[in-house]
Amino acid sequence: MYIQVLTSNLLHAVISGVPGTGKSATVAAALQNITEDVNKNLLPQFQLCKINGMKLSKPLHAYTEICKTLLNVTKTSETAK
Repeated sequence: MYIQVLTSNLLHAVISGVPGTGKSATVAAALQNITEDVNKNLLPQFQLCKINGMKLSKPLHAYTEICKTLLNVTKTSETAK
């Protein structure tokens, strides 16, 4: 995953699979490696927006979380779209 992030114009990633296959651990490890390289000035700064779909009552609420994280504003799901 880390190599994929570095060698593409990856703007977002969707990780899916059955429970217990290591999705969260894989993403956490990749983000840790990327963060370490950012801290060493090997990669540019970036803003991370993590959304756990299991914690959203509706998929539309992802827009609210994105606005909160990236823009530091609170909007309803409809206005955030």
